[in-house]
Order: sequence, then structure tokens, then C-alpha cells
Amino acid sequence: MKNTINQAFTEVYDVINHMEIEMQEKIPQKFINLIKENRDLDYKLNINYKEDIKKQLLRESKVILSLIYRDFLCSKEKKEKLLQLDLEEIRKEEKFLREKYEIDFEKRKKEKIEKNIEKTKEQDEKLPIKVEKEKWYKKIFEILKKMFKR
Repeated sequence: MKNTINQAFTEVYDVINHMEIEMQEKIPQKFINLIKENRDLDYKLNINYKEDIKKQLLRESKVILSLIYRDFLCSKEKKEKLLQLDLEEIRKEEKFLREKYEIDFEKRKKEKIEKNIEKTKEQDEKLPIKVEKEKWYKKIFEILKKMFKR
């Protein structure tokens, strides 16, 4: 992961250097220095600016460039719109994850309950059954009781 992000910084730094000067000036120098300091100097770039660079960049590079565009290069109206879109995407992702893990949680909870029921049944089967023997005088009493009822 660390290597990929450093390669992405290398690509982003190269893209920034190929931007028009007015666009470069909109990006804070501290941010450019951060990218410059964290790039992978051993990473060999193969970006052909005459072709569509979207297909040539790493996913991480595209994300960083989109953040640069949103935060530094676009108008305030566009920035608000992009922030709303990002917020919607985050909510969708959170909802998806919540539903996914809630289902997993419910499934695990149900399995645990079923497992406990099985375990309880097994334990009940292993327990000795207490058979109470009827006392001899109770037997006689019951027999006498039946005789007098007739």
C-alpha cells in the first residue's frame, strides 16, 4: 500500500508539473511539497500526455487529482456540488455496509441461538432421568380409593 501511494504521488507530481502555470499557482505550495517529498523516486513514469491519461494513471493518482481539482481548482459552486456528491456516495457506502453487516450480525446471532438450543438439548439428553417410585402406602391408598368410588 505504501509503495502504491508513493507511486501515485510521483504521478500526481508529474501531472502538476505539466499543468498550466495559473492552475499550478492555485495549489498551495505546502501541498505540492508534501507530494514532492513523498513520491517514489525509483518509480518509472510512462505517461503519454497526447493520449487520455485517465487510463494511464493509478487509481490512487486519480483520487488525489480529483481532490486537488475539488479543493483548489474548481469554482465554489462546483466545489459545493462535488462535496454533496461525495457526501451522497459516503452515505450510500455506509448504508450498504450497515445492511451487509447487520445481516451478517443477525445471521450469526441466529446461528448462535440455534447452537445454544442444540447444546441444551444434548445436555438434557445426557442428564439422568429421575424416576420417582410411588410409595407402597400411596399405592394402597389409591386402590382403596378406587374401590370406594364404585
